[in-house]
Amino acid sequence: MRTAGALFLAAVALAALQTFLVCAVDLAFQGRASLLLRQPGFALTVWISVRGANCMWLLFYIALTTPRRYREKEVTLQLALREAELRALEAQINPHFLFNCLNSIRALVVENPPLAQDMLTRFANILRYNLHRDLNHTVPLAAELEVVSDYLALEGIRLEDRLRVELAIAPGAANVPIPPMLLQVLVENALKHVIAALPEGGDLMIRASAAADALVIEVLNTGRLRESEPESEPRSAHLGLKNTRERLRLLYGGRASLELKNGQDGRVAATVLIPRTV
Repeated sequence: MRTAGALFLAAVALAALQTFLVCAVDLAFQGRASLLLRQPGFALTVWISVRGANCMWLLFYIALTTPRRYREKEVTLQLALREAELRALEAQINPHFLFNCLNSIRALVVENPPLAQDMLTRFANILRYNLHRDLNHTVPLAAELEVVSDYLALEGIRLEDRLRVELAIAPGAANVPIPPMLLQVLVENALKHVIAALPEGGDLMIRASAAADALVIEVLNTGRLRESEPESEPRSAHLGLKNTRERLRLLYGGRASLELKNGQDGRVAATVLIPRTV
């Protein structure tokens, strides 16, 4: 409303300037025969006509551009809302992950101080990664693998030979951007809720392959999901998986997916499909 009022005032002022130019040109070319001299109301008539024309064009401009401006504002608000939702989801994931690491370190502080110091160093690396991650909500898969390696080292000290890890990262996949902490959540879910609960431990395999249009990440671990539970939401891991799915939706729409199910080979498979472009 304020903008429209300013535009109408500008239209009136412009009409006055245009009227002055018309009268000046008429007087310069017509001299004593000028309508300005022969018709006292000529200038007022010109101003009223020009003002009316300007206002008509202004109304046409407002009618034409107002819907577009509202759409732009709506898109801006949607982007701001999406940004806020992403930040909120990341804030929910990070404390969950950090407290689990602290619990692992606490167990060795008295029992084995040298190992506890090594775990603290790796934990510091994880914190540094978490605090300096990309503001665009994505990081290269290689950076995520580094922090996951530190996490697996922490868990490996705790689980010892009960945890066996294998990596299979295809050439070209390491540089593909993914949401930060995405792989970490899947690995943590496999360890905390399946492998750590098995007396004999289990195997954990991380695979990644990149095609022209998408990155496929698989986290495979020994064990099976309970038959009584939905395969997509196992036990207390549902919060991290739910948040991960929501972050994928906000970043990529329906082009990204996360599937968790029992495999045919006695392993649980978490598979993430991430498009190469946002």
